[in-house]
Amino acid sequence: MNQHTDVASNRPILAGPERRNLNVQWLRAAAALFVVLYHASHYLSATFGDDRFIRIFDGKFGLLGVAIFFAITGALMADLFRRTEPTLFLAHRLVRIYPLYILVYLVVTTLRRGEPHFDIRAVSLALVGSRAQFELGIEWTLIIEIFFYVVLFILAVMRGARWLEAFALVWLAAIGVAVLVEPAQMAQTLLPTVLQVFFLPGNAAFAGGLLIPAILKRGGFPPALAAVAFGFGAVSMSVDLAYGRLLGAVAAVIIVGAAFGHVPSRGEPTRIERGFAKLGDWSYALYLCHVPMIWLVYAHLEGSTPFLWLAAVSSAVLISIPVGMLDVALYRRLRAATNRSTMAVRARLIGAYLIAYAVVAVLFVFKQG
Repeated sequence: MNQHTDVASNRPILAGPERRNLNVQWLRAAAALFVVLYHASHYLSATFGDDRFIRIFDGKFGLLGVAIFFAITGALMADLFRRTEPTLFLAHRLVRIYPLYILVYLVVTTLRRGEPHFDIRAVSLALVGSRAQFELGIEWTLIIEIFFYVVLFILAVMRGARWLEAFALVWLAAIGVAVLVEPAQMAQTLLPTVLQVFFLPGNAAFAGGLLIPAILKRGGFPPALAAVAFGFGAVSMSVDLAYGRLLGAVAAVIIVGAAFGHVPSRGEPTRIERGFAKLGDWSYALYLCHVPMIWLVYAHLEGSTPFLWLAAVSSAVLISIPVGMLDVALYRRLRAATNRSTMAVRARLIGAYLIAYAVVAVLFVFKQG
């Protein structure tokens, strides 16, 4: 991770000493494991009727895991947004998300169907609502992540860096109003159309993450807020899901902000710390692969349900190692190629992408049901 600095003062905002960078990697690893533990427990209950694990690793784990991912992304993008030329900013994000997703999608669909299968609506990660054959069980998060990047690109083109925090606050307010007005719809909509996506409570962690650098520059996150984060996380599944996502977003922003703002004592990280940091590097691969691996284990292995649960979690983590290594190498090459491209070439390609993205979004408003 490169050092990120405040252009005005040349002071580090988010990245810094290697130990400080590890905080983010550890959080990514923990967030990915939270989601894996939740899904392994959820599908064990749904497939075999064994509720023992879902009583422990309930929806709070999945909700908070995703919210932490989103808050980390929001915080990092708030920094990159101000330091990166807009077409390069969006190009980096697109080559980060799409290549590995499409590869995993093709492998999973081929294994499940016995032949290659490609649904362009699904792999586009565009705003097509429910009119696509999603295969990995987590695509809804990628759809709103791509939307987040598109929104930031548009704001960057409008030279809106000085409005970023104001925009994030307005976005949070709009989400809050939408949840108050339509809590049931906001909770149930995971595959949105363009008319719904801006107001989804899942976006609250993205918007809140955008505020983290500004909060850090104004004093950071007092340790006492940890109790607030714990409390919000604990009750997030005791309220309607839409409100739970908002509470989870608040908890995630506090946790992520505290991680970015805390500088541990210097020193060589231990092997366990380095290993957990590597899992953070591979967290995107783990996120993409874990649900298909859980399905595969539950469909083809035999044994007691505790054994199957442990096998599902372990298999998901193990498959993330080679896939994660491929992901890191692939992104490094694609990022370098993107950096070598001219602004004119990037502008044409990004322009074509955004036109297609907008046309599909408008078209599929009328193609639901």
